[in-house]
Amino acid sequence: MDTHVPSNALSVVPSGAVAPPASAGGNLRSIEQLARSLWRRRYFITVCGVVLGVAAFLATKQLPKKYTAGGLVAVDTQRFTVPELQGVLTVDNPVDPSPQVRSETLLLRSPALLRKVVDNLELAKDPEFNPLLRPPGFLDQAKDVVRGALYGEFLPDAVVERLADWGITLPSKTESEPMSRLGIREVVIGSLMDGLSVFNDGRSLVISVTFTSERPERAAQIVNHLFESYLAEKREVRASRNREGLTALQARLEEARIELGAAEQRVRD
Repeated sequence: MDTHVPSNALSVVPSGAVAPPASAGGNLRSIEQLARSLWRRRYFITVCGVVLGVAAFLATKQLPKKYTAGGLVAVDTQRFTVPELQGVLTVDNPVDPSPQVRSETLLLRSPALLRKVVDNLELAKDPEFNPLLRPPGFLDQAKDVVRGALYGEFLPDAVVERLADWGITLPSKTESEPMSRLGIREVVIGSLMDGLSVFNDGRSLVISVTFTSERPERAAQIVNHLFESYLAEKREVRASRNREGLTALQARLEEARIELGAAEQRVRD
């Protein structure tokens, strides 16, 4: 007769033993279960997709549209010089034109130039550039409600008097001073600089100028006026240099006439 004796010995697995790999059938079953689960919830997934798609479409339609207008400026590094007046009219052309291109790039973004654009187009009257003319948004309205609650604007007079009897005084509302005309213009210039982009790749003499606005005609108008003001300043500088050169040339001609008269007098003598 065979007798079975239970053993208390534990099976020992060597430390270097590796568990057998999982069968491919298990992965297949898990994928099939996932597919069945998704198929059972297909209506819910479809409804969620449609709702999210419609919400994203409506949110996109509510975003303000932006239009960008651009133009190019080519920097001319060649200058007309008179050899006899060298040093009076201008200096020799630099070998590297990069400093001049960078200077023109900074000039196109200079506050003085943008100030002319703001004044000529009267951008201070445009709510797109003057935030003081815009209607208050949701955050502004929320801030006003919080300030009103702190100042006790929503509390009845009886409650305010009771708080005063207890020694609790609510802060008084202070009226802010209206912004001056120069301050408004500086704010408008800041808004104009936010939409303006002046770029040069550092390898060419061409400067790209773009401006982004909520209206296409306004974007093109600002770029055109910016170029007109920029070219007007360049023409004024060139005319001033021409006047200085003409004055120097006339002085040099007068000196040459005097020298010629003196030479003729010596020949006669």
